[in-house]
Amino acid sequence: MCKLSFDSRGSNPLPSLRSFFLAAPAAALLIVAPVAHPQALNAAPASADGNRKALNQIFEDYWQDNLVHSPEFASTLGDKRYNDRISDYSVKAFNESLSREQGFLMRLAAIDTAALVDLRDGHQCGVFQ
Repeated sequence: MCKLSFDSRGSNPLPSLRSFFLAAPAAALLIVAPVAHPQALNAAPASADGNRKALNQIFEDYWQDNLVHSPEFASTLGDKRYNDRISDYSVKAFNESLSREQGFLMRLAAIDTAALVDLRDGHQCGVFQ
């Protein structure tokens, strides 16, 4: 649920709305994108250690992608690398973000979660999906 709130300076609620509108398409992708391309399934690492490393790399890449494409969010977290940018709310940027998210889901589908030894890794993968 998206909560609109204004601080004492009367700031704009766009960051919370942006989070809502980015989460909604991602949730839709989770419903539509469970079918992976055959190439992605063939690229799955064979070992549990390889699966864990691949899973952690997906998490890291996803996090960095969010920081790059939401520089205001990165700044609120203290990451000043993107202070020279602002978020792009154009239709083109939105479609590109959907494409990137689908790519992450495809990479995630290629990981054999049954081969993960640590239960937490399998659970994190399910939460990410």
